[in-house]
Formats: sequence, structure tokens, C-alpha cells
Amino acid sequence: MSTHRVPQAQRAFLVASIAMGLVVWSVAFNLGAFGVVFFKDVFAVVVTATVALLVSFVVPEVFAGPLWAVRLLLASPAAWLIAAVTIDHSVTEAATDPVLGPIGLCVALAATPYTLWLMITALVPQLDQIRGHRLALALAGIVVVVGTAGWLVGQANHHFLHCDDFTISGNDRPRNCANLPASPR
Repeated sequence: MSTHRVPQAQRAFLVASIAMGLVVWSVAFNLGAFGVVFFKDVFAVVVTATVALLVSFVVPEVFAGPLWAVRLLLASPAAWLIAAVTIDHSVTEAATDPVLGPIGLCVALAATPYTLWLMITALVPQLDQIRGHRLALALAGIVVVVGTAGWLVGQANHHFLHCDDFTISGNDRPRNCANLPASPR
């Protein structure tokens, strides 16, 4: 199939689906395999949201919606990180704190999808050409399916990977990894 005959909105949908799927898969797999969201993923959201917050002061016209709400949402990951380090001296401790933990979860559930959406629409500007709710709902559905699949594969990693696969890649071994001998390479 020749891509020059496919409308830009549909090509943008494809690129956005792949990009969001890759990000969501990685986070969901690690959450399923290790039971945690890795610090690099936490920091990726904090940095991306903070950069977007700073951009909102330079070129505010690129943001839709009330600017005060956008800025509040974008500031929330960095604010939580600062509170976590100030109060509990680490993100890890704050995640299990009875007050900061639930606040962090709310921040993540609100700011992460918005930050991911900002990143995707900046990288794929044609995405705004999608008219109606059909493709937007399809994109959300694809992300949910990929995230669910990533989590399930992470949970069942012992059916897909050997413990040595984790070690070779520089990762820790999940508790339930298949402790089989490495295959000859």
C-alpha cells in the first residue's frame, strides 16, 4: 500500500498509536514483571512535563484549554517529586508513604496521559486533523489494549523469557522468571 494515498490524519494515527504503544508497553511490562514503575519512567514524565511547563511561558498559544489548568497539571509531577525528596528523602519512600503515595498516584494518573498526549501531538502535528471521536477512541483503546498486554506479559514473563535474558540486558531478574539454563548462543 502506498502511503501517499492515505490521508495525513490516518498516517498520524498510525504513528501516534505506535509511539504511545511503545511507551505504554515498556511501563506496563515492568509493572507486571517487577511490580513497580521504574525511576527512569517517573523521571521521563517529570522532565517532559516540566519542559512543557517552561514552554507554556514562552509560547502559550500551543496549549489548548485554560492556561492556568495546563500549567497546574504540568507542574504537578515536579511538585510531587520535590515534596517526595523533601519529606521522605526519596521517591521510593514517598511512593509508599500513606499521604504522598496516593497523591503521587493521582498526579501520575492525571499528568502522565496529558504529558504523553502533548509529546505525541508535538511529534505528530497532523494528529489534530483527526475529526470526530472514532479515531480518538480507537487510539485510547489501542493504548489500553497494549498496556494490558504489556502488564500480562510482564506478569507471565517466565513463559516468554529466561532469567538470563534479564541479566544479559542489564536488568534485575523478576521473582517469577524462568530459572532455566541459558540457551547456547
